[in-house]
Amino acid sequence: MKQTALLLLFLLLPTAASAGTISLVLTTRVTASVSAIHVELTLRNDGDEPARTLSPSVEFQGRVVSGPGIEILQPSSQQTVSFDVPIAGSGSPRGLWPVLVRVTYTDGRAYPFEALHVGLARVGDGGNEPVVRIQLPDAHVETTTAVHATLDRAGVDGPIRLGFATPAGVTVTPRIVTIAPGADSTVALMLTNVGATLTSRLPLVAIAEFDTADGHQTVTAVSMVEIGPSPIGSRYTVVAILFAVSLAAWAVLAVVAVRRRRANRGA
Repeated sequence: MKQTALLLLFLLLPTAASAGTISLVLTTRVTASVSAIHVELTLRNDGDEPARTLSPSVEFQGRVVSGPGIEILQPSSQQTVSFDVPIAGSGSPRGLWPVLVRVTYTDGRAYPFEALHVGLARVGDGGNEPVVRIQLPDAHVETTTAVHATLDRAGVDGPIRLGFATPAGVTVTPRIVTIAPGADSTVALMLTNVGATLTSRLPLVAIAEFDTADGHQTVTAVSMVEIGPSPIGSRYTVVAILFAVSLAAWAVLAVVAVRRRRANRGA
C-alpha cells in the first residue's frame, strides 16, 4: 500500500505557486457640453501587485479617444485621468448614450490584461427612464461556450441596436445585431477563450440603443465570465482522475502480487 499512497500523492498534490493579483476597478464621471463629453476616469488597484503601463481609452458614438497613460498603479492606490470626446453630428443630440471605457495594462512579467467599463452620458434634456431590459447570464468558458441574451422591448416600436463587448482574452460573436419590431428577441452568443488566464473573472457587457420621442436611449447589462471549466465539468474531471488513480493503484498491486507468487514458487 505504500506505493499506492505515493501514487495518489503524486497525482493529486497541487503545485505550490505564489502569484500576486491585480484587481483594477474603474469608475467614470461623464458630463456633456454642446460639442463634447468630458470623462473623468478613476482607476483603483484593489490587488496586491502593481499594474503597469496602463493605457485608457473611451469609445463614444463610434469614436475612440485615448487618454493619458499611467506608468504604474500601486496596490491600494488610485489615480484619476480625464479627456474629452467630441460629439458626432452638427447638433447636440438629446438622450442617453453609452460610454465604453477600456484600460490595457500589464503585470510584472509584462503579461497583457484589459479592464472594461461602461458608463452613460446624458446629452440635453431628453432621456426618460427607458423600459427595455436585457437578460444576460453568467458563463464559464474553457475554450468556447454558447449563451443567450434576451431582450424585453416592453412596447418600443422601433429597431433596437444590441451590442456586446468583452475585454481582451475573450471574444464574443456576434458583436452587434439589430432587432426589428416583431423579430426574435433572443440572441445566441458564442464566447471564445483566446488567451485569458485560468480562474479569471471577466465582464461581458450588453448595450441596447434605440430612439424614442424623448431622444436617444441606452440600456446596459453586465454579467461575469469565469475562465475555466464549469463546476459540473470540474466534478467530472475529478471523478476521471480518481478513476485513473484507482486503475493505476490496482495495476501496481497486481504487479506486486504476481511477483510475490513467482518468488514463493521459486522458494
